Amino acid sequence: MKTHNLFTDSISIGSFHAVANGIVVVASAGNSGPYFGTVSNVAPWLFTVAASTIDRDFASYVTLGDNKHFKGTSLSSKDLPTHKFYPLISGEQGKHFYALSRDAKFCRYGTLDVEKVRGKIVVCLEDVYFGTIPGPEASSAGAVGMILASDDESYYDFIAYPHALPTSQVNYIDSQYIYSYIKNEKNPVAYITKAITEIPIIPAPVIASFSSRGPSTIIPSILKPDITAPGVNIIAAYTEINRRISYKSLSGTSMACPHVSGIAGLLKTLHPKWSPAAIKSAIMTTGTTSINHPTYFNFFKIITRQLSCFCRASPGAMVRLFPCDLKAAASKMDNSKRPIKDRFGENATPFAYGSGHVQPNLAIDPGLIYDLNIVDYLSLLCVYNKNYKQIEAIYKKPFICPESYNVVDLNYPTITILNLGDKIIKVSRTVTNVGPPSTYYVQAKAPDGVSVSIEPSYLSFKEVGEKKSFKVIVMKAMENGDATMDYVFGELLWSNGKHRVMSTIAVKLK
Repeated sequence: MKTHNLFTDSISIGSFHAVANGIVVVASAGNSGPYFGTVSNVAPWLFTVAASTIDRDFASYVTLGDNKHFKGTSLSSKDLPTHKFYPLISGEQGKHFYALSRDAKFCRYGTLDVEKVRGKIVVCLEDVYFGTIPGPEASSAGAVGMILASDDESYYDFIAYPHALPTSQVNYIDSQYIYSYIKNEKNPVAYITKAITEIPIIPAPVIASFSSRGPSTIIPSILKPDITAPGVNIIAAYTEINRRISYKSLSGTSMACPHVSGIAGLLKTLHPKWSPAAIKSAIMTTGTTSINHPTYFNFFKIITRQLSCFCRASPGAMVRLFPCDLKAAASKMDNSKRPIKDRFGENATPFAYGSGHVQPNLAIDPGLIYDLNIVDYLSLLCVYNKNYKQIEAIYKKPFICPESYNVVDLNYPTITILNLGDKIIKVSRTVTNVGPPSTYYVQAKAPDGVSVSIEPSYLSFKEVGEKKSFKVIVMKAMENGDATMDYVFGELLWSNGKHRVMSTIAVKLK
């Protein structure tokens, strides 16, 4: 359920007290995608997780009599004789005379006529409203196989279900073609292959179509979701009660959430003194799927040779970065070394993947972290609600709101600027060294139409636990790029040659 008010939301309030007691609380972003502004569990102390695919599919293929082939999803252990075609019929065509067409198209219980369906492959529409699987009805009517069709053109991530019949679940576009083929062909026929496991799938990860997107409609100054993890066709926990199979495959941000929960638990074991915010920061700032990402020094050599828009002053001076294309080095990449995409083939944005795809091995040793405490969160809440009684009701202790507090200065691992316009926004951040002594240099990809300055240009640390602050100055660029866009995105990176501490920058231009 989407949060509408942090002060009345039980998950937000309960998780606040858990975080206050040193417990990392990881929450699902929700399954209302791909629409923007649908993300749930947006409290800044919550760790909000989006869902993506992995490089493995459970696939079954459909071949029609006109030699058209369609890839579907299935975990059915049943199969048909190799390359033998069977008559193809829709649920509506195979209905009992007394059944309603609106029920028969879903192959709901008792709607199919054995005399019409026996020995054929039946096409049943996915029953999203009732949530029932049509396989048992098709099987009882004597069908030899089933094509599970979709009527939702925005949904592309189907659960690989162990159907009772040889089955393939296909997407909306393919479903429309199959229905058209049945309607226009005098003797339509089809064949369904046995379900197989396909590895590797390229590209991966891809943001799941169902995964809820930002921006947060409750606290838009905090970029949500925070991170992305595998959440499509995950082999999941199950109960053996009344089950004919010994496993289960599930999809949803509720499958992505446990991945991050487990990683957070491992980090807490390795770093027991780290706060929930520190663990969250370690996972977020290392969230990338870039392979063999160049170090800062190699990166600097590459871009100073090829791009004139990146200018670095002398050590200790301010760095000014203007809009330019640093996608090859700074964008979140998939396993084809291209920017992460959504299910519709478009480049995904941080509103879909947050800080990127989780990388647990990198999170173990993040180099720097952005830390926060309960007072920081309370100060942010004061900006959105001046009623200190409500603040105290959540905190369960007396609390006086600060006279002034700038929401952009919450020490979050990402930076969000709202309604930039012609203003100059100064953002403060503090990082804590959790690695060996070293010096970090800054680099960035400025959002389109925006200029970004970072001061100072490097941070030197002599010991673990040492803190250093820096400022990010954001303003409209002289050449305002694509100023018609609502939000634009960039990235800020601190690197010492080994560690890469990445922060997403989101700017709402108007």
